[in-house]
Amino acid sequence: MQFFNRTITEPIVGGSARIEPTVGSFQEAYCLYEADFLRLQSNDSLPIKGAKYSATVSLGYLLSVLAKYAVNFYTPNKYTIEQWEWAIPIVGFIISLLMFLISLAFPSEKKKVLKKIQKHFSEAPQVTEIRNGR
Repeated sequence: MQFFNRTITEPIVGGSARIEPTVGSFQEAYCLYEADFLRLQSNDSLPIKGAKYSATVSLGYLLSVLAKYAVNFYTPNKYTIEQWEWAIPIVGFIISLLMFLISLAFPSEKKKVLKKIQKHFSEAPQVTEIRNGR
């Protein structure tokens, strides 16, 4: 049967069409709410941000002290480096480390949502099914 350049006004019965069954692996979907999505988009938690800022400030201060040290290496006694100038970056890095350890003890909202999603997919059974063609 050919239907080129014809107007069809009656239903066409296609008895010879054959659709094969398909095999698929299926799993229950995770229902992601908007609040969870926003938590996943959020940045680091407050302790992590504090640790990063503290480490960055300490590194900047350490570089200024090292610059004085380098100048004194080539021109002796040009700058005096006090003991407390070495202590400030060390204390800053210690504070940074403590804030990082605090962040490990208290998981962020993002980590909580990710654990919930991971739990769902590890517990939701995967089912292999043969579905008839449609």
